[in-house]
Amino acid sequence: MHDSTMARRIGQLHAQLWEGPYAKPIDINRDYPQPHPGSLNAAPH
Repeated sequence: MHDSTMARRIGQLHAQLWEGPYAKPIDINRDYPQPHPGSLNAAPH
């Protein structure tokens, strides 16, 4: 990053998404569906 303002904004965005309502820890004991390009393969809630 050559622009400190953009670097700061990306850091803020990362923190926001990392702690966001859609972020969940990975469960190493769970079998996740294989991702498929072009499909919405969201995990059930």
